[in-house]
Amino acid sequence: MQNPYMLLGIRQSATSNEIRETLKKQINLYCRHDESMKNADGEYLKEMFSKAAKSLLDPEKRKQIDA
Repeated sequence: MQNPYMLLGIRQSATSNEIRETLKKQINLYCRHDESMKNADGEYLKEMFSKAAKSLLDPEKRKQIDA
């Protein structure tokens, strides 16, 4: 997995609220809800952003990433 901080575009000191807010922004920007814009790339990006955020929101996984 790529560096989740870089993938989401946040700094390493980001709080949980900042991570959640950034996840929503990234999904809205790259994975539009408009039916005409839905495609496989959007679903892939949504999955990547979600995995990155989940790993940073889990305290144990975040310690491993930061180490």
